[in-house]
Amino acid sequence: MPKGNPAGIRDLKDLAEPGVRVMLPLRSSPPGSGPVKGILKNSNLTDAVMKNMVANGLCVINMMCELVDGKGDASIIEKRLTTHDRFKDKIKYMPIDEKLIPPGPLTFTLNIMKYVKDKRLANDFADFVCGTDGQEIFEKHGFTSIYSARGLELIKRFGVKDV
Repeated sequence: MPKGNPAGIRDLKDLAEPGVRVMLPLRSSPPGSGPVKGILKNSNLTDAVMKNMVANGLCVINMMCELVDGKGDASIIEKRLTTHDRFKDKIKYMPIDEKLIPPGPLTFTLNIMKYVKDKRLANDFADFVCGTDGQEIFEKHGFTSIYSARGLELIKRFGVKDV
């Protein structure tokens, strides 16, 4: 929600209250939309919250900009967005009960396309992202590093392999 919480949101149930302007990234790719849909389903608030939806975002970042600009009262977002330079001092973040969050995690993959123009540059970028410097940047922005205890556990659980 925008800093100062002008709508007085206290918890997830408040998103279902009449008049609350809710902005959701339901048209974004699954890392942005999947957990939101699951949270709404698990909380039994889907229909009521959808009645209050004033924006159905395709891009989480654009939607967040509109939220910060006051075009909505609240959203359900990934915690990592609270560290984004555009938003970190402009939004109020409230955690959601972990019981409502669908099982995950949603994983991101890094691929080098077959027809990339500069394969060496692409490989260098992939090496950076997967290296300690790149993973530190990811952790700074709310992601789980592949080198952390949690990251290693997820790799083992999901059978992630380099190919």
